[in-house]
Amino acid sequence: PLWLAIAYSLWVYWCVSQRLSHLLDESSNADEYEGTAFEYHKDLERQRRSLRLMMLLPLILVFCWSPSSLRRLLDVVFPHMGRSILDYVCVFTGPLQGFLNALVYGSTPAVRDAITGRFDHGAAKLKGLKSQLRMLRRKRKKFQNFE
Repeated sequence: PLWLAIAYSLWVYWCVSQRLSHLLDESSNADEYEGTAFEYHKDLERQRRSLRLMMLLPLILVFCWSPSSLRRLLDVVFPHMGRSILDYVCVFTGPLQGFLNALVYGSTPAVRDAITGRFDHGAAKLKGLKSQLRMLRRKRKKFQNFE
């Protein structure tokens, strides 16, 4: 059942990527874009990059579960096979799926923009806070001069 789900996932991802790629090629009408031509091409490239990254997700699934599946097949054919290097590969690649998915997801342009936007927003807030503190210090010094 696992490999049926993986095969179905690969097929769905392939169909979706073909459709999205086709839609991106069809919608390459820069006349209707509200920004500049450079922004339009940058936006189109970002969408294509997201699409390429999306196609890595089922490959990660195949990469992480192939050693375990191969090990199960070997257990059926050779039931008294002892420990092997394949066991260690299975132990390493199985839990790696979540980490690799997080890397791919985190490297998509939308997520990277959201993260850097939060950092930029945090830096702007910090800058504003520093300027407010400076103003308060100046006011306090002026107030101390009156006493």
